[in-house]
Amino acid sequence: RNWNAKIESSSRPMKFCARLLPISPRRSSAADR
Repeated sequence: RNWNAKIESSSRPMKFCARLLPISPRRSSAADR
C-alpha cells in the first residue's frame, strides 16, 4: 500500500495511472483537466 500513499502525496491519481499505462503525456493532460 506504499503506492497509495505516493498517489495521495502527488494529489494526482490520474497522472499516476497514466504513468502505469502506455498513455501519451498529451492524453494525460486532457484527462487531468
